[in-house]
Amino acid sequence: MHKNINENITWKKNKIGFEWNCEKFIIFNKKEICKSMRESALLNSIIDCDAFIGNWENGASDHFTKASFDRLIIQNYCLSALDRIYNFRI
Repeated sequence: MHKNINENITWKKNKIGFEWNCEKFIIFNKKEICKSMRESALLNSIIDCDAFIGNWENGASDHFTKASFDRLIIQNYCLSALDRIYNFRI
């Protein structure tokens, strides 16, 4: 570390960032995630959002583990956010 930085600040040598909990994010933001996905013209041009959300509400799908379906939810939510914020199109 830099010599001018106080040891009380630099004492931790192996710094790790805050771990993000995808599952908690989905649980606490489900209503907003569903709303964003349903309103996204971009996402609805790629998938049937109502069917996707229905699968989610009915326990995901036979083809996915919960963890992989959670990642798919986040990926779709990110696409809907790109659409909402930047009017992103493919």
